[in-house]
Amino acid sequence: MTAERVSRRGIGLTALFFVLTASVAPVSAGDPAGAALAPIRSVVDLDIGETIEVVLTDGTKAKVQLLAVEETRDPIRDAVRETRVDVEVNGEKARLVSANYRLPQIVGGVQIDCPVARTLYRNANRDPWALEKAARLRLWPARSPWLTQGTFTYPIRQRWLASSSQMANEPVFVDHAERLAAEKIYYHWGLDFGGSEGQDEVVSASDGLVVSVGTERLAGHEGTPVAPRYDVVYLLDQRGWYYRYSHLHSIAPGLKPGDRIRQGQRIGLLGKEGGSGGWSHLHFDIYAKQPSGRWGCEEAYAYVWEAYQREFSPKIIAVARPHHFTLSGDEVELDGSRSWSAEPIASYHWQFSDGGTAQGPKVRRTYSRPGYYSEVLRVTDEKGNTGCDVVVVIVIDRDNRDRLPPSVHVVYHPSLENYVGQEISFKARTFGTQAGEERWDFGDGSPVRTTKSDGNQKPLAPDGYVELKHSYEKPGVYVVSVERTNEHGVRSVGRVWLEVKPAKKTADAAAAPSAPAISAASAVAVAATTAIAAAAETTAAEAPARPEPPVLRLWPGKAPGEKGDIGPEKTEPPKDEPKPIIRITNVTEPTITIFKPPADKDTGAAVLICPGGGYNILAYNHEGTEVARWLNELGVTGVLMKYRVPRRAGLPKHLAPLQDAQRAMSLIRANAEQWKIDPKRIGILGFSAGGHLAAAASCNFDQRQYEPIDEADRLSCRPDFAILVYPAYLVEKDELAPEIRVAKENPPTLFIHAADDRIGPENSIALFRALRAQGIPAEMHIYGSGGHGFGMHENGQPVNRWPDRAADWMKQQGWLKKAQ
Repeated sequence: MTAERVSRRGIGLTALFFVLTASVAPVSAGDPAGAALAPIRSVVDLDIGETIEVVLTDGTKAKVQLLAVEETRDPIRDAVRETRVDVEVNGEKARLVSANYRLPQIVGGVQIDCPVARTLYRNANRDPWALEKAARLRLWPARSPWLTQGTFTYPIRQRWLASSSQMANEPVFVDHAERLAAEKIYYHWGLDFGGSEGQDEVVSASDGLVVSVGTERLAGHEGTPVAPRYDVVYLLDQRGWYYRYSHLHSIAPGLKPGDRIRQGQRIGLLGKEGGSGGWSHLHFDIYAKQPSGRWGCEEAYAYVWEAYQREFSPKIIAVARPHHFTLSGDEVELDGSRSWSAEPIASYHWQFSDGGTAQGPKVRRTYSRPGYYSEVLRVTDEKGNTGCDVVVVIVIDRDNRDRLPPSVHVVYHPSLENYVGQEISFKARTFGTQAGEERWDFGDGSPVRTTKSDGNQKPLAPDGYVELKHSYEKPGVYVVSVERTNEHGVRSVGRVWLEVKPAKKTADAAAAPSAPAISAASAVAVAATTAIAAAAETTAAEAPARPEPPVLRLWPGKAPGEKGDIGPEKTEPPKDEPKPIIRITNVTEPTITIFKPPADKDTGAAVLICPGGGYNILAYNHEGTEVARWLNELGVTGVLMKYRVPRRAGLPKHLAPLQDAQRAMSLIRANAEQWKIDPKRIGILGFSAGGHLAAAASCNFDQRQYEPIDEADRLSCRPDFAILVYPAYLVEKDELAPEIRVAKENPPTLFIHAADDRIGPENSIALFRALRAQGIPAEMHIYGSGGHGFGMHENGQPVNRWPDRAADWMKQQGWLKKAQ
């Protein structure tokens, strides 16, 4: 790009792009799975005492030594319950716990984890990991995501671990219980998500090639991990990784080997088919070429954690797993310290199956009686947000070790969001006994109900689970308990928890939303303001029913430069004005909300919307949500950006918002195929300060204002066109502001202004002239009256017709031509 600029000087950081290198050969560009995509992690297998220098995917180096490997085995069947690995990275020593609900941690300036160690091999019944040394370590750059953003989505449409689970190498927790057989031990691999049979939707975690569906397999994949079975689907992604989805109740109609599939596309419905042991769950695992040169399991717990965080933006997640297996009279430590919260955690509260309680992240507890216990951890942050988890403790009778207690698997659907008055399906199945009945306590004071499931006599029986329907009359967090006692008087308690929200008020949100169609969160704050905006325009009786638009967080962690000194995000009370304006401030977690037009109207064009508000607030409805709906009428996808406000002390007023805008443009391009957007027809539209932001994004796409963090940031952040509606701050001291840099590569631009605007149209005229001087297509409409801030509100003046002029301009420029 030419360095000649109309303004005095440029701004910002020089973009530092890094090249991602693959640790194994990814799918070739000619493969039908798509263009190759390099994994971000580096993988090494080490023996104790061995040292290696690892070149990370950002080009930095890490010196890694494996110091020691320790294990804890149970006294009942000598199974490894925990493996601890001591490492030294760049001179810093640390202890890692291998897998089992553990995330990578920072050591020596890099991220590192241990997915598996050889401790499991002494008495394991198989080798799914292809490990030939003492331990496997994975490393990522310190600021790197674990997978390239936009390439991986949460594979099941349910709340985070909504029922029982078995993550990574958690030992012998099968059939929703333990096994005491004398043969070698089954150490689990991959991820098991317990769920509601025939109801929970399973979706593709990545883009890729369908390699097998049921018993049909695509030719050319012999000698790979692909092992066809009637209930299983295999995919191959762009990294060269194979994905396995098994125990499916049903497979999506029409899915066949050789198909290209997009992340978020339906695979089928969760079930208990195949070798499920009779408990309904999705078995999800990934196979990659490992350092041994063989195919081995790619531990995916961190990947699904990261994907869930990105898509659903939870405020808090409680973690109390894995399960425990012990003898009566022994002490167990329950550990909730791995729980996560966006805000400081204020309390940890334990609720035990015997009615007892305890406080604190870790508690020690002795179980004197055999049984199957489900202990609830409730974690609350300083803002009152609450999350729960259920940890299973299986206690064997010390004097009758051959007697396993029964177990109860409890699930519910839907789980993503639940509301007062909504009918919820609850299902349960008892394992290990045919005696007695299940007794249900829904946690709301309603009468106890009873059922009698089959005791898993026939694991694949279609009616193996019993079902009850229940609804709640009040909002709150509820724990549902289902218990059953066997012929020896040993009690089993299964539990799940759910949050019930107030009943929805408008027809716009009359039913609980189905699973998001793309990688997006339900984003409570944005959904709430969208609902308020709709309410301001129409009554509940008149509102058309439509799904809430999905929301995507812009940054995988904290946004660049955030110090935590901005208060909680809030929506200011409406002022006394003809039409209420929703004003949002204290934004520290910027997002984009994707408003898609009807499929029959969709042109493939998209526009990033920047509401105004002086860089202090966001006028979120009449310069945001209403603009998106207007664009939808034109067949354009409206991408509404909630960027960071108010201004950050000591920084240019527009710096943080410009970082957000550049990131948003790149993310839209990264998701263009998934969202059915033409990556060459993505514009930007802004009002007032948002108009200045749109102009700055149009003028600074060659100077990214933050260090790139993932593959998305390798894509262009240049808008293909710009619409500036009463833009502010374009001129300083009779010159274009220093951040408004004009060259021949600036995009075509449309200006909308009113002559009586307190921010005079001279702002727009100055930039208009500069663009025209460089030969850039530019058009301007100055209305005689209209003032400032009219947005999409109707005030009976000609200026209200500006959307028609904008539509004409976009059509004339070719942006609205429907893709063939």
